[in-house]
Amino acid sequence: MLRRSNSFLKHFVVLVAPLLLVAPSFASANTAHVSLPLKIKTGGLTPWAATYTWNIPVRQWYVHPTLFVESEKWTAAIRWERAGARLGIEWFPLETHNAIITFTPKRGSTMTTEQLQSFVVPNAASVAIDPTRPQTIIATFPQTSNTKQYRLFTDLNGTTALREATLVARTHSTEQWIATTHNGLGTKLAQMMQPYDQDILPIVRDHFAPLPDVDENGTVDVFVATLPENIAGYVYYADQWLSAYAQGWNSPNFGETVYIDASLLNRTSNYMFLRVVVHELQHVANRSYSDSWLNEGLSEAASHMYALKRGLSGLQENINAFNGRADRFARNATIWYGDELSYAKSYLFAQYVRTRIEAKYGKNTNIRIFNEIITADMAGSSKQAITSVIRKYLNPQYTFDQFYTEFEQALKKKDATGIYGFNGEPFFNQLR
Repeated sequence: MLRRSNSFLKHFVVLVAPLLLVAPSFASANTAHVSLPLKIKTGGLTPWAATYTWNIPVRQWYVHPTLFVESEKWTAAIRWERAGARLGIEWFPLETHNAIITFTPKRGSTMTTEQLQSFVVPNAASVAIDPTRPQTIIATFPQTSNTKQYRLFTDLNGTTALREATLVARTHSTEQWIATTHNGLGTKLAQMMQPYDQDILPIVRDHFAPLPDVDENGTVDVFVATLPENIAGYVYYADQWLSAYAQGWNSPNFGETVYIDASLLNRTSNYMFLRVVVHELQHVANRSYSDSWLNEGLSEAASHMYALKRGLSGLQENINAFNGRADRFARNATIWYGDELSYAKSYLFAQYVRTRIEAKYGKNTNIRIFNEIITADMAGSSKQAITSVIRKYLNPQYTFDQFYTEFEQALKKKDATGIYGFNGEPFFNQLR
């Protein structure tokens, strides 16, 4: 999530412990209700949830993206299929989703067409039996609205509330939503987002990690609303976990969502708005593989790349935050406090890793340094991920502690060459 301190932006990511995918549980009554709490995005517009009523005891479990419902006589597999079409990068106004329910009778059992027709699918515009698959019914759900609700954090204690949202624009890569109370800023949001595909998305996709697509709609939601005080943006990782929804997380936000504070739309320039977006987008791609200190350093590295695109030399606010703290050398960057100094040192550490490798292989190296760190992080701790990368590219004998000690010396010495500097980049000579 991004924190605001005066004109200085910082952010934080809301982390939650992952929930396991469902363990099968048998219904205790003769009628079982199977709930689908995940958001189905009909054209990215209308969240939909349904309760199927089965008149015999069942159990149910999820194997993403399919819900299985099992009885003594058959297993039903429920999956979703997008039925809409695209024209260029624009969606046709009406797009539908199909719920395809395939019944597989168990040994010795049968299921007739009449039995299939007895299953009523609520809220469907139409329900049909597929003649090519006699044990399959298809329920079609049309897009109905350009508005929806988001569950939003209203303070830093975990309090949430639903906020009405209006669709501002949709491209092949984003859905841009704004809280209804800020509808007057919708045009400004669309304008500020115009460079997204050219300037923001490639930074994260090409240098950090591919974006996930848990809701299978190919887009990232950018939702602009009034966030808690001093927060410029955040990502909530439970939004990307189907398990959280299968186990009852009360939110319609399932999917990749970046939350941005509406005050950023009041600025003349779109720089700070997009600086927050790219920072949060790295968090989406990171998927919490990295520990907070490294995750934030990588997001600030993404912002650094964007700053360079805008003709800046780096993130000046991080230099200022570092220089302004008496304890700047006493604080270990790998211990996360969530304050301005934590962001600054995580940023500087990520830049030190980059410049050390570029010093050896060239500034325009094709080495995807941050992507390799994230990939390594999937298999171990963040310190282990850094260690594997520096051993691969710098010294096979390196330990993390040795490399980190050199980083702290670089903050003080800022040598133009060698291990105690940032490869001579003048921007970091401002460090005090």
